[in-house]
Amino acid sequence: MKYIFSHAGGSIPYLAARFAIIDEMGFIAGAEQRGTAADMFRRVYWDTALAGSDSVLHMLRDVAGINQVLFGTDFPYLRRDLAVRAKERILQSATISNGSSNAWATSRPLRLASSSLRSEPAA
Repeated sequence: MKYIFSHAGGSIPYLAARFAIIDEMGFIAGAEQRGTAADMFRRVYWDTALAGSDSVLHMLRDVAGINQVLFGTDFPYLRRDLAVRAKERILQSATISNGSSNAWATSRPLRLASSSLRSEPAA
């Protein structure tokens, strides 16, 4: 199963350091089996709906890795002109590695969707 945290995960990336402290203190049993919060952050996906500024993208890159970030706009709830502007801002972002932003916005979601379809059990 693949999870996508919408809106860049809300406050989760901001609180990543606090999750690391909880892991370090061992408050929650079973860390050996499930891994740390940091491990989980690098396994799930994060979308950019209403959260595509350089500062947010930078935080997601540091917490989850840019390969786990998917393009999202919240369209049709967000006006079309604002969704288009958000996409342009993301594609011009200095946080997205040089020249790969177009592939970042288009091929990763398709790859994620196709891998999910392949992993479905046969009926």
